[in-house]
Amino acid sequence: MHIFDTREDLDAFISVLSVGLFFVWGLELVGKGRSLAMTISHDEWIEYRFARGEESVISSFEKLIAPSLRPAAQTPTEAAS
Repeated sequence: MHIFDTREDLDAFISVLSVGLFFVWGLELVGKGRSLAMTISHDEWIEYRFARGEESVISSFEKLIAPSLRPAAQTPTEAAS
């Protein structure tokens, strides 16, 4: 278990998360107030949970991962038009 308690721990958190994702480890992440949680499965799925009133986590998470998402490949027909 790792506890990332301060803003200065952000780089360490990102490093541990990156290694876990790269090696497809199972990870459990829980926010300090326990109102947010995320499960990253070794079976290659991610689930996030949040308490009522914490719905903003969805847009924050989507903004965080958006740069990593690849656009869908174009079909030859789409590329020609």
